Amino acid sequence: MELNELLDALNAGHTIMGDFPLHEVMHRTSQQALRITGELNGLYQEPARVRELLAQLTGKPVVESVTVFPPFYSDFGRNITLGERVM
Repeated sequence: MELNELLDALNAGHTIMGDFPLHEVMHRTSQQALRITGELNGLYQEPARVRELLAQLTGKPVVESVTVFPPFYSDFGRNITLGERVM
C-alpha cells in the first residue's frame, strides 16, 4: 500500500481500521510527521529551514512567502497545503 492510496481513502471519508493494510502507511506517515514537527519546534530554525521542513511534512513545495511561528502541530501532515494567499 502506498501514500496516494491512503490519501484517496481519507479524502473519500473512509475509516482506516487497525487491521487494514493502509493503517501501516498511516502510522508510518504520522511518525514521520512527529519527527519533522519535533525538529521544527525543538530549536530555532532559519526561515528557509522552516520551509524545507514544511515541504517534507506536506510532501509539497512551500513558497518563500510562507511563514510559520512555532509551535506547529500536525498529526499527519500530508493533508496540509501551504501557499500564497490569492487576493
